[in-house]
Amino acid sequence: MFYDKVFLILILFGISILFFINNKDRFTQQYKPTITIFYTEWCSHSKKMMPIWEEISSKYNNNINFKKVNCEDDTENKCGINNIRFLPTIIFYKINDNGKEYISQYKLGSNKNRFEDWIKNELKL
Repeated sequence: MFYDKVFLILILFGISILFFINNKDRFTQQYKPTITIFYTEWCSHSKKMMPIWEEISSKYNNNINFKKVNCEDDTENKCGINNIRFLPTIIFYKINDNGKEYISQYKLGSNKNRFEDWIKNELKL
């Protein structure tokens, strides 16, 4: 009877390990910090920021999830839910080691060096 329980526990443990291995990308993506840009295509400030966004997002995509939300095509009302009033709005979001949410907003304009420095500071790189 004892060995049956031990065997069952080992099987369940093995299944859990296999589940994690098969879904590792999903779990690691979920817990990576996320930076979201809220923008529109007609906004001149958004237009100035987008080339910087594209360059930085390709450079740091291993460490951060980068998401774009076009407020004109926002069928899920993410711009409204997040109270977006100015464009572009860039928000950094992560879960700290203690399990608490951390949110920061970029407010330094369309400057590649300042944007990259802000990201490094938020990541503590």
